Amino acid sequence: MKKKAIQLLRWLLLLLGCICLITAGVRAVQQWQLHFVIQKQLGEEFVPAASSYNADGAYAGLPLEATNFAGFAPLFSSAQTLMFQEGIVREYTLPCDVIYYSWDGSDRIPALVLDAGTEILFFPTETEGAPSIPAGYGIRSFPGLETGWRYAVPFLTAQQPLMEDQAVLSQQDWDYYHVRLSDLEAVCSGYWNEQEWDYSLQSRRRMGISVRELCSLQLLSTDTILYQSGIYQSPDLSVPLWDNTDTLLVSAGVAMIVLFAVHPKRTSSNRKVY
Repeated sequence: MKKKAIQLLRWLLLLLGCICLITAGVRAVQQWQLHFVIQKQLGEEFVPAASSYNADGAYAGLPLEATNFAGFAPLFSSAQTLMFQEGIVREYTLPCDVIYYSWDGSDRIPALVLDAGTEILFFPTETEGAPSIPAGYGIRSFPGLETGWRYAVPFLTAQQPLMEDQAVLSQQDWDYYHVRLSDLEAVCSGYWNEQEWDYSLQSRRRMGISVRELCSLQLLSTDTILYQSGIYQSPDLSVPLWDNTDTLLVSAGVAMIVLFAVHPKRTSSNRKVY
């Protein structure tokens, strides 16, 4: 009876594992299709600017390092503030490592690591007395030329002084690095989830916005402005080709199939004696 129960459990694990892998595969195909449909639609609706904003820099075909972000200042009238400001926590402890990369002309090379546990300034400036984030800093990065890669000034540590109020961080005054969007997503979602039991839960409910939606608005705010201004069509404006749910499904599916493949060893009590 016990042996039959174990066999049933093993076959159930195999079934669930296959379902997880099939679901991940279907999701991946759907996301790929949706990604390219959205990219095509964005491309059809994109109207290149006639202004001089895109006269030089990466979004005109040169490397990001050559981009004059200060030239975008007219597009960003002020640093990004929030509709709900009461009780805002300026500092935050990083939940994961954030790795920043430099470009050597052919590849990205790790140049700076902010370790998990580092106290950083999530909001490095104040605009009219409200915590704010200038374009180019931290989570409010500029879009890279590849999906999932951003270009930003690293987070300041909590011990560093606040920045002066400014709309855009100039590359002449600040060092920009390449950074993965997934790293910034983890920081952003971690920050707002930590506020879950504070004022922001009620504020978000009143606005009808989730943590994921709020992070998307913040992380891709520069992309939206550059797109609407005819400067650049960011590859990150579309849906991601792969997300954490897909990773979880594949991991769970593989784990279940591995468990199915492991045969239970016979114990001395059920060995045949001759």
